[in-house]
Formats: sequence, C-alpha cells, structure tokens
Amino acid sequence: ILVLIAAFRETRTVHSLVSLFEQAEHPERVYVGVVQQNNEGDEDVLEGFCKALGTPLVPTRSYKGRSGLNKRQPGEDPWGQGRYTAKSFEDCKPASRVRVYRMDSNEAAGPVYARAQQRRLLQGGNNMEDFCLQLDAHAVFAHGWDSKLLGQFSETNNEYAVLTTYPTDAGTLLPSGEFPNTDGIWEMPHLCTARSLGNGVVRNDGASAVANLERPILGKLWAAGLSFSRCHAERDVPADPYLKQIFNGEEFSRGARLWTNGYDFYTLSRPVVGVFYGDEKGGRGSWNENYEELTKSNDRLSQLLCRGNDPAPDALKGFDLGHRRHYEDYVALTGVDPRNAAFKKTSCLVRAWTPWLPEAPAPYLPLPAPPGVEDQANEDVVGMFQSSHRVEG
Repeated sequence: ILVLIAAFRETRTVHSLVSLFEQAEHPERVYVGVVQQNNEGDEDVLEGFCKALGTPLVPTRSYKGRSGLNKRQPGEDPWGQGRYTAKSFEDCKPASRVRVYRMDSNEAAGPVYARAQQRRLLQGGNNMEDFCLQLDAHAVFAHGWDSKLLGQFSETNNEYAVLTTYPTDAGTLLPSGEFPNTDGIWEMPHLCTARSLGNGVVRNDGASAVANLERPILGKLWAAGLSFSRCHAERDVPADPYLKQIFNGEEFSRGARLWTNGYDFYTLSRPVVGVFYGDEKGGRGSWNENYEELTKSNDRLSQLLCRGNDPAPDALKGFDLGHRRHYEDYVALTGVDPRNAAFKKTSCLVRAWTPWLPEAPAPYLPLPAPPGVEDQANEDVVGMFQSSHRVEG
C-alpha cells in the first residue's frame, strides 16, 4: 500500500506517519508519499518522523548548513532520501519507505495541483505499488488499518473499486486503537448529494449516513480526503495539474473522470481512518491565491463538464472524461447537471452497478499515459529528476 498525502505547512503530518506505521498490521508492506509544501524553517516531514522515532537523520556534508532545503535540490534523487548519511538513514528503519516531493510553499497552487504531483511518488512500470490510499495530512489510523482496508476492498469483488467517503473524526479514536461503534449501529458517512455552483464547479454536500453495513456499498460521489483503490487509478486518472487554485470543484470533476473511466465508488462499512477537522487540523495558513490561474481553471472545469456534445479540446488530453461509461449516465446517477447548473434529487441508494460500454477500453491494460506533470522548479533544479538515487556516507 502506498499512502499519498499532500501537505501544506502541516503540523500533524509527522504524527500521521507515526500512527500509520505503528498501527499497521504489516508495516513492512506500507509506503508513504508526501507532497510537502513548506516554508524554509518548517520541520521536514521525514526528519520530524525519524526524530519522533528516536533515530534522527543526519545530513551529509554537502547538505549540512545548506539553505533552501524545504525544496528540491540540484542533482538530488527524486524522493529526496540521499541528503542524509547512510548510517542515520538505515537507523531510522521506516525512512526508506517514505518518499517526499519537496516544494517551497510559494510553489503551492491549491490541493488539486498538489495532488497532481503524487504520481511522481509511485514506482514506475511493473514495479508500481498495488494499492494507493489518498488522505489528508492530519490523520490517525485504527489498529490493523491496512488489513482492514484490503479486506473491505476484497468484499467489493471489483478491481475498479474506490473506497471513499469523508473520514471519521480523529478525536473519537479510542486508546485501544479502534473507533467506537456509536449507538451500536456502526454508522458511516455516505456521500449522497452535491450542488452546482455554476460554470462547471460542483461541490459535494455534507455526508449523509448509513448504518449496519455488512460490506461496502456503492455510492455516487468521490471524496478527496479518503480514497483507497488500485494504484492504476492514480496512474491512469490522476489529479489534473492544470486545475490550479481549485478547491470547490475538485471532487466532482475527478469523480466524473474516474467513473467514466470505469471506477466505482463504495462507502466503507467500518471506520479505518480518522482526520482532524476545523481548527484541529493544524495547518499554518494557505497557498497564495492567483485570480488569473483560478479563472483559467474554472474555464477548464467548464470545458470538462459543460461542453455537451462538443469535441474535447486538445488541452484536456490525458485529463478528460473517460470512454468506459457515458458522462450523461453519471449526471443521471448523481442528479447533478453542471451544464445547466441544475440538481435533481436521486436516491442515496445505488441499486445497480453501471456496466461498461461494449467498446470500452479493456480492463487491466493501462490507459494512454497522461502528459507528464509540469515541473514548477526553479531553473537551478531543472534536470535533477534524471539523477540516480544514492545515499552518501
């Protein structure tokens, strides 16, 4: 399992990693990829993690005292692990399973842009990880969360399942490492409705609830804060790096792309992960807003979701709707019509799976690769991704 986290100046990410590895039944099978957006002087997530474990990392001679280490460095390995001495890196046992893509906070352009960098943290080709879990950066984990997620995924009997919902409140996690069975009915958040804000921007409403589920059930909507699937979803239908500044509109647009590419959303039957909400999140500020970028991104959402029968513009290549299901069927399923900014109430219960189209791309085979992620690095770090990984002594 590869856990993917986009973090903007977060203060709880280190604790999330400690919880993640401590509570996993098989921590040796767990990897983490963090898209870190920090100011200089903010604690680095990998360094903070190893310090919390009592095995602090020691920078190599070439990195000791260097400024600007909150961002990628010239000639550095892609995951930023080679800046530490071999001994200290080895002493921090889980460090080799933590990959960090470091960005200066001034490079940040909203959550979609940050999550679009996550595919940099996957292994390539046949070495790609089996499962990916996208989470917010302020999470806690139930005991045995990894096995529990895999068990619920297997209960869907669907290679293209995505377990997704708004996570349970982290503050309810018991000292035993379990989330409570509130009122004895195992109530779970279930995404049911969304609303159009116009121009292709759709925002999920707050979650409804389901209870006493024997297994995960089909849903209509995708949630960015908890999404567990095969990693081919992250490879083939990644977040769109050209949706800079987007907050409202992220979930429905990615959900429409996933669903039309053959993926199905399922509400979890039991809580496995919790996140902090409101003032408890622990973040420090927000990214720099850019109205010009936001305008372009809103236009892009409109091209994606409101073009009707018009052909897809070349600009959407690799980030367009899929060809395994009709987009109109997703509009009918959700009741949300972005083109007409309309909403029609539909049942929260999805009674039947929607088959793929007869001419749909075959399952299991990779879809055409989306364009590479635009590198926002300064000129002094261009070309560093071609370097091989090494750990200095």
